[in-house]
Amino acid sequence: MKSNTRFNDILLELAEIVEADLTREALRITEVIVVNGGMATKSAVEDVLMEMFQSLTRYRAHAIMNHLEVNNMKIPDRRFNHVDTPTLEEYAPYMKGVEIKWYRGNPFIS
Repeated sequence: MKSNTRFNDILLELAEIVEADLTREALRITEVIVVNGGMATKSAVEDVLMEMFQSLTRYRAHAIMNHLEVNNMKIPDRRFNHVDTPTLEEYAPYMKGVEIKWYRGNPFIS
């Protein structure tokens, strides 16, 4: 019987790419919430991730947030580098129904 090691390696590489993209997205969501005066709790970021990626389960979203916490991954310091800074408008469609504590007033209520 033929070995599927190359196929398995490709699947593993794809899984790592998806994981990296989801981790990056979680950091961007966290940044958007914090910069706009909100509290980026793990639950809030998980909820936004699950709104963005409908097939993402709570378990997987929680694992991503645990990965950020365990590895002490923080939002980037953008004082000197404003390239690819996430905006509230990008994530607004996914945040509407999510319970986020806004300390400077809810930006979605005019």
